[in-house]
Amino acid sequence: MSTTASTSFEGFVADLGVSGKDLIPPHKRLPFQAVYYHVDPDTPYVGTVDLPEKGYRVPEKGLVQLTLFNPTKTPIKTFLVPYDLSGMPPLTKTFLRQKIVTGTPPLLRYAVHLRFASPKKKRFYLYRNIRVVFPSRVPDEVEKLILSYEGPQDCKYFPY
Repeated sequence: MSTTASTSFEGFVADLGVSGKDLIPPHKRLPFQAVYYHVDPDTPYVGTVDLPEKGYRVPEKGLVQLTLFNPTKTPIKTFLVPYDLSGMPPLTKTFLRQKIVTGTPPLLRYAVHLRFASPKKKRFYLYRNIRVVFPSRVPDEVEKLILSYEGPQDCKYFPY
């Protein structure tokens, strides 16, 4: 259990959509809590967006669009994350993470962690939850933002 002081905030909403060649599922609006850890003024919020029990079906290859809204319904950030699961065998899972940092040393500003699963051949889902990180303030316009992607290194897919 963490001893770092924190505050939870209700009322955040994530709008999830995915576009692809063969499938464009309807957008989902999902409420979530954000937690702010009282470490220093640049500490970001963290949140976990729970997905429906069966997950959120996605095409084999596409673009995840996740827009975060604060409790006053103002958009905070839209993540656009391209992905390609064309080599993913059935009964496996994987993840993809998009990070946006600034400065030297790098300071994390935004991040989204997506979990994908393939319970059967040619069926793909975002499953369990989506984890997000976003700043407590809008980055200055002069800050250079650096975008990167991360996924599994040695083994791309794991048993589901």
